[in-house]
Amino acid sequence: MGYSSCRTEVGSLSVFIYDYVNFVDENGIAVGERISKEYFEILRTIRRSKWYTSNPAVACIFIPALDLLNQERIRLEAAGTALKSLTWWNGGRNHLVWNMLPGGPPNYEPFLEVPKGLAMVAGAGYSISSFRHGFDISIPVFNSHMEGPPLHLHHEYKWLAAVPQEHLLSEFEERVEKQAKNTNILQFIPCPRGPIPNYRERCFSNGTSVLYPEILTKSKFCLIFRDVRTTLLVLQDALKAGCVPVIFADQLVLPFFEVIDWTKIAIHAWEHEFIEVMTLLSQVPDWHIEEMKAQGKWVFESYFSTIEKITHTTLEILESRLFPHLQKSYEDWNVRPTKNLVKSPLLYPMKLPTRSFGFTAVILTYDRLSTLFTVINRIAQTPSLTKVLVVWNNVDTPPPPGAAFYHKYWSFAYWTKLPKEIKEWVDENMNCEDIAMNFLVSHFTHKGPIKVGPRKKFRYPEYQNAQLSTDLGHMKRRSECINRFAGAFGYMPLRSVEFRADPVLYKDDFPDKLKRFPEVGTL
Repeated sequence: MGYSSCRTEVGSLSVFIYDYVNFVDENGIAVGERISKEYFEILRTIRRSKWYTSNPAVACIFIPALDLLNQERIRLEAAGTALKSLTWWNGGRNHLVWNMLPGGPPNYEPFLEVPKGLAMVAGAGYSISSFRHGFDISIPVFNSHMEGPPLHLHHEYKWLAAVPQEHLLSEFEERVEKQAKNTNILQFIPCPRGPIPNYRERCFSNGTSVLYPEILTKSKFCLIFRDVRTTLLVLQDALKAGCVPVIFADQLVLPFFEVIDWTKIAIHAWEHEFIEVMTLLSQVPDWHIEEMKAQGKWVFESYFSTIEKITHTTLEILESRLFPHLQKSYEDWNVRPTKNLVKSPLLYPMKLPTRSFGFTAVILTYDRLSTLFTVINRIAQTPSLTKVLVVWNNVDTPPPPGAAFYHKYWSFAYWTKLPKEIKEWVDENMNCEDIAMNFLVSHFTHKGPIKVGPRKKFRYPEYQNAQLSTDLGHMKRRSECINRFAGAFGYMPLRSVEFRADPVLYKDDFPDKLKRFPEVGTL
């Protein structure tokens, strides 16, 4: 099964999960340890998501129930054999496996070493040389020790920079020690460990223990260095604590780099530029630091903080590759909600809509109403459709000369918020939709009507003798509409107001021939 069949038959991402099997080799020895809590949560999240399907015949992506998150918990060749035994394996095509801790002693390669054929890998710790662009997905490492409520940001700092890693490669340790003589840098030493290591504890050089990562909130920057295991872990610790990461790892592929703008939350520098970067850090303005801290904290909470969020983000990235018309915009991924910004439904968006994949259908209706509905229903089934614009161009039905202009939001509210019985009455009688609209607007705004009443009429010579309002029965039926609508709302939302807006010079003592609108007021 190829991606092309997914597009034509499904139209969106669909994911199938194999039934759990306790894989053993020919000697009856288990391929790996029991399924981990983290992998169980990944599978459970997928099953509860909109992408899950129990039918392999319509699936785009297949997920093995074999836990490969930690390479050190499995036997490599046996795991590869287990994957090949899967019913729909087909050389690994359209399969996705998950891995957060790749490699193993002594080399700790930055990729999953299980024979996996053409399967994609949602993996952590990738290097540029091992990552297959457009195929694999770079994900974060989930750290269960970091679960808990968000940390509060500090705005007063004791240190310019902190080094979260307790152990550094010798080449980096020497540089940090030398720089610490002239720069306010926080460093930790290994704490005395009990029978159970405590990840939430760090120790100062004098042996004093502090709570981690809370201590990082008192530092502006966190220096993060290349390492076989800890780089991604402390990167997330820094983001959680609101400490701006300064990453010295030339080959590191950052998590979710395809959608997350890392330039807004971190500084990714070359390893050999450590001294130059440290000189520049003190020159970064405070406002820029605060913005990066807030953005990084939001990114962590939105995409990294739980297994569920990591899983959802991974599948959204995969879906955007297969079905570009469904992908989110840059702003959707990277613009955090602003608490102090109130968006009114009566106003246009604060930013222009971003360019999207797909097309807009423009339909000219004229007087072919039945054809209009047929066309809309057919084109709505097109996956790449983004918008439908209906142009009402019937020359025989001009708008009434006394009609009111109103914001398009009220058309939306009319169909979504107006009581059903009112809409049904309007459709059956076709005589009082303007009254229904006034009821709706007055109900939500508690203000006066948006249209003048019938006491005075607009004169329109071309339709002088054909106005609907000349029919006495017309006004009687409209009065019945008002009574029905008041009953449907349970009260009378309309307001009695006296208001008149006069153009410039109207009713002023000024010659009519010099007025721009001399006919105004002839009611």
